[in-house]
Amino acid sequence: MYQLCTGYRKEIDLMFYDETGTVTQKAKSRVVESISGGSTPRQLTPPPRMQSLVDPPCVRAINLFTTAYAGGTYLDWLPTLYLPHGRPASLEASFEAVALGYMANEQRRGDLRILAQEKYGIGLQHTMNALQGPQSASPETVASVLLLALFAVFSSDSYHDAQDVWSKHIHGILAILESCSLSTIFQNHAGQRLLHHIISVVQIDCLQRRLPLPPQLQLLYSASWINESVQTANFWEVLGRLALLNTQFDESAVSLLYIAQLQEVDKDVHSLLELMPQLFPDEFAFCDITESQNIDCSQSEYRPPVHSFSSFRVAQTWNTLRMTRLFNANLLHSSIIAYLSLGFAVAEYDEETLLRSLSETSTIARQTAVAICASVPEFLRPDAWVNDPSKSFLFSGWAGSLIWPLSLARASSHGSEELQKYIDRQMCILRTITGMNAMRQERLSPDHDKNW
Repeated sequence: MYQLCTGYRKEIDLMFYDETGTVTQKAKSRVVESISGGSTPRQLTPPPRMQSLVDPPCVRAINLFTTAYAGGTYLDWLPTLYLPHGRPASLEASFEAVALGYMANEQRRGDLRILAQEKYGIGLQHTMNALQGPQSASPETVASVLLLALFAVFSSDSYHDAQDVWSKHIHGILAILESCSLSTIFQNHAGQRLLHHIISVVQIDCLQRRLPLPPQLQLLYSASWINESVQTANFWEVLGRLALLNTQFDESAVSLLYIAQLQEVDKDVHSLLELMPQLFPDEFAFCDITESQNIDCSQSEYRPPVHSFSSFRVAQTWNTLRMTRLFNANLLHSSIIAYLSLGFAVAEYDEETLLRSLSETSTIARQTAVAICASVPEFLRPDAWVNDPSKSFLFSGWAGSLIWPLSLARASSHGSEELQKYIDRQMCILRTITGMNAMRQERLSPDHDKNW
């Protein structure tokens, strides 16, 4: 059964970790540990000697974040809600925390990281206060919670810690929306973008934690009217089936019916992928370069093909489907192996069919991982990247959009050793651009391919 988050209610604790009183001390201790030569030292750039009185750190951070990251990602609703005048304190502090956290990572600034943690604590308190007021379910309040979740990704030193805090925030949003008018909250264009962002993060979180999609998502689906299409509805339906099958996986009780259901999911996702160029001929610039000359003779390093997209938002759309197919392929491959290991008396034909499906599934997983790597633009690739800190912000949107897909491709056991080494090199570049702390722990455990 899906367990509904009980935070964000009478206790007003928002299911957040209570960091409001200790957050500054924790941040300072981490910085001191890094400077003093702790186990994971961090290169910190000293703060500038002179700070501009016209553009304080929060203003510079917000401008940088909006320019480099928010415009072309699923945060494109944020500039519209973040009005120059009249914005609530919860949204202001939460946005400042995320922007400062981003700039602290990008510039390797320990002082900015402390300031970001302080803003996070302020944002928590203001959000708690907002949830007790008459406008508790406003778009701005919901956006504040979503930003606080994003802050966990930017600031955490641990992948698992970031995931835990992220989940608490995301499912707290569902509790907020449970007893309010969705048509009022998501009535305009920015609200609809925010709605689609919420839908996507809830779906991803459930896949990560092996939970079925919550019933509340159906209400969110019905409140969506922007970019409504049969294909979007079909994808949401397929994702719901995959999430449910993911919760039902038990290697000691795999059945042929279960395997057939996963195979059906793969067919449906493949059909959606085939429709993409036809559905969006003007938006998508897709070019597949063959792998015939993807070996750098001077270094003998593997190079994947290149898929050219008009923006990283477009690449995200493609990679969402690719990640879904790769996730399903990993699950299907594990299910077939589990079924064959049970020793059931199956007809020779069935066993041959399963073995053939096993090989085909491995090929699908490998090709999908390569396709994800192909979405990396040429200027970010190891053989072309030139590290220029003054220009890193220009590529932050691309880098941020690629971390999750490449992590899943790396964690899959079906990629070749050369491909995995290539992803490791690529992730080092993304880490340099974004400075995300959690990426230091992206040497994922073998069982992490079960996660999204």
